[in-house]
Amino acid sequence: MKLTDYFDKHKEIISKHLTTFLEERRKNSPDNVTDHYYRLSDFTIRGKMLRGIFVILAFEAYGGKVNENVLNAAAAMEMAQASFLIHDDIMDRDLLRRGRDTIFAQYIEEGKIQKVRNPEFYGQSMGIVSGDLTILMSYELLSLSSGVTKISNNIVTLAAREMQNVALGQFMDYVFGQTHSEPSEDQILTMYEYKTGGYTFALPFIIGALLAGANDREIAQLNKMGRYLGTIFQIKDDEMAIFEDEEKIGKPVGSDIRENKKTLIRCLLYKKATNEESRFLDSCFGNQKITQQNIKELQDVIIKYHIRDEIHERVENLSQKALQIIQTFNIVPEYNLLFKELEHYNKTRST
Repeated sequence: MKLTDYFDKHKEIISKHLTTFLEERRKNSPDNVTDHYYRLSDFTIRGKMLRGIFVILAFEAYGGKVNENVLNAAAAMEMAQASFLIHDDIMDRDLLRRGRDTIFAQYIEEGKIQKVRNPEFYGQSMGIVSGDLTILMSYELLSLSSGVTKISNNIVTLAAREMQNVALGQFMDYVFGQTHSEPSEDQILTMYEYKTGGYTFALPFIIGALLAGANDREIAQLNKMGRYLGTIFQIKDDEMAIFEDEEKIGKPVGSDIRENKKTLIRCLLYKKATNEESRFLDSCFGNQKITQQNIKELQDVIIKYHIRDEIHERVENLSQKALQIIQTFNIVPEYNLLFKELEHYNKTRST
């Protein structure tokens, strides 16, 4: 089976499981808050569901057969991702996600319809509560993934620690973006690992493998490999946020520039820019009213200094480290090929 087919098949399975779970929660909730579950269901199934798929991939690679437990764990990862995105959109003031209004933007519109005193504050507040509820549901799903066992306790503990790392990474990201600090390349890469690297690949792989009974050495391999892939994933996200079309990435192009995100691309760019170019960059990063023409000119400066080539070299280096680990996996050959496809997909993706 090709990786894209594997993605499609398991996204559908996880979507059905999540939809059923959220419908059950909706039925047992007060009438005036049930719309949250409709919004959340629509929001989650529009995502790629990569984290949930990675749980199943590792589970099957180490001999597991898809069951209720692993589906709960996969759904938990998607609930966590949804929670982070809901809160992230509020902090970044992004009104578009996955091609539609973000959750808090939807509540702003609801606030206008309901004629609340401050629709924007209403939307942000409802978004915060929505994200809180969603992360709590992810832990409920995790607790259901393997019953009251040592494995279950390990999974919940690992997840709690990694989710804390995501929050710490978000702290770093927000402070960097809102202040005049200029983080080093190492600080940026640390932020990437905290915010994305761990919970996007490593944690789902570890959860799936633990549920399948993988040993400590195998878990350590997955953890290391997953963090390499996760760092690549964030670097590619940063690149796409500047160069890809809005239709592809599902949110406004240049949003990272408007929010002055201290990305690796930005760090490398400032190191090479002339004084005049640096002044131009200063006028772009953090500018809420930046124009498409400004973004195009900024792209030209990035291209001029071959920043993308530098980024791709770093991505290839990390990718080769991940591939070396994949080649040591003692798993069914079919799944070894899927992991290798995943390594290639991750470094070349454009959405």
